[in-house]
Amino acid sequence: LDLYHVFDSFVKPMTALPKCSLAELMADAPRPCEQFVSHWSGTPLENMMAALEWHAEARCLPDTTVYWMWPFAWGPTPPSAEDVDDFRTWPNYKALYSCSGVVMVLDDAATFMRRTWCAFEAWAA
Repeated sequence: LDLYHVFDSFVKPMTALPKCSLAELMADAPRPCEQFVSHWSGTPLENMMAALEWHAEARCLPDTTVYWMWPFAWGPTPPSAEDVDDFRTWPNYKALYSCSGVVMVLDDAATFMRRTWCAFEAWAA
């Protein structure tokens, strides 16, 4: 199970009718991004969660720390890269620059670095 599956099977159906993100649907109020998670969505969810738990523990972050990840921060229809004239208007870019930290989650093959948007996020960070 990876984030592509989570988004398609869980997030999209839950957020389609209210037309909002899962984060908006679950939160009682807007919360600022604290840690931006740059990742390849094909990473197994179990590995992703283990990496983020390790990050929070290593950084002594509180349990209330907000991690920004596209599957949960975007609505049911993610914006298309073709619709973006200026990369600074892309939701990932805005979130990246509003966070106090960036976490890069890598799989064993470092697939992350072969993905254009992931490489862009690494460069922009």
